[in-house]
Amino acid sequence: MYERLTSENAAHFHAVLRWLTPLVSSFAIAYGLLGWAFGDQSMWMSGIIIAIVACIIGCGYVVNTIRGIQAWTAVWVSGGFLLSVPVLTLLQPFFVINYALVPVMIALLLLQYAPHGYTRLYMLVCAITSIIVASCGTLLPLVVPINTTLPDILIHGVQLSSFSATVGILLLLAGQFWHQLQQSVLQLDTMNSQLDSANETLRDMALRDPLTQLFNRRYVDEALELEIYRAQRNGISIGIMVIDLDHFKHVNDTYGHDMGDVLLQAIATLLEEHVRSGDVVARLGGEEFLMVLPGIPLPPLRQRAEAICAAVRALQIEHNGQKIANRSCSIGIASYPDHGDVGTTLIRAADQALYQAKAAGRDQVMVAKDEITQWNNEMLARWDIETVEH
Repeated sequence: MYERLTSENAAHFHAVLRWLTPLVSSFAIAYGLLGWAFGDQSMWMSGIIIAIVACIIGCGYVVNTIRGIQAWTAVWVSGGFLLSVPVLTLLQPFFVINYALVPVMIALLLLQYAPHGYTRLYMLVCAITSIIVASCGTLLPLVVPINTTLPDILIHGVQLSSFSATVGILLLLAGQFWHQLQQSVLQLDTMNSQLDSANETLRDMALRDPLTQLFNRRYVDEALELEIYRAQRNGISIGIMVIDLDHFKHVNDTYGHDMGDVLLQAIATLLEEHVRSGDVVARLGGEEFLMVLPGIPLPPLRQRAEAICAAVRALQIEHNGQKIANRSCSIGIASYPDHGDVGTTLIRAADQALYQAKAAGRDQVMVAKDEITQWNNEMLARWDIETVEH
């Protein structure tokens, strides 16, 4: 039935149910008591039936709209009431009329409190009403003989009212505590989620270049050491590229720094298009970029670098009516383990290869020399210098 109702109709239906159920229950109670007073069996039996229906509707609404201790309380009370009705009917009609008030009033109290948080005044009225009226029927079937007269029953009811009041107040406080606890847990989860999101944003800002949104040198140092550890364990190679734009200062001086920033962003996008999901692209600073490509040996690494040089040459950029084309870059490449087994050593080897590419005329790829060859070249250069001096 709820599925067929629109949200507006459902709201009207709930409002009618909330206010109609207390009226029907009150009418049933008064009608049943009058029937018992005048000795009319049909009247008090009708009151019992109406009270049962009101109890079922109220508790059913509670179960369908709330969760937790309040719903279980309503189910427990209504279940005990329905099971005891046949027995109590055989014993004494007055017990049935009074006993029917307990689940009805508790269900109404829960129904008014839990779903929408109505005013505490109305809740207090419901609680006081259920305590005063239903106290006569809460425990009377257990402690009062069946043939007890009405005045004695009322006296026993007054004696039991303190216990009924305690139970009613505890149920009300438990419901309020559970509701506040759920709200606190929800707020705490929301705050934790916001804090985690803020921390993730701050961490991302600390590891990325603000202009190009590529990773920065700090992230590369950490990622490269991790990739070297994996390469040592799995026996694979790692490719390193250091990329530098040729004549970038000329772009800034001729077209302005805004155009230079646009060019850097375009190069960053181009480099991201030439990597796989596990590769790392970073901006080292200025017009210099770095790429870490795990699992790529030296020959295909050089082919990848040549493709990047060709893509940069074909790049055309337009910004504020100005066009830039025919740009170039120089790339130095190194490979683990050929040129070192430490991140800083690999980057330094690729950087030295980059300087060699610049010195050889730019717009080309240069492979780093292995450590032995590089050491021999340094020794030979030093020996030549000493020979000339002598």
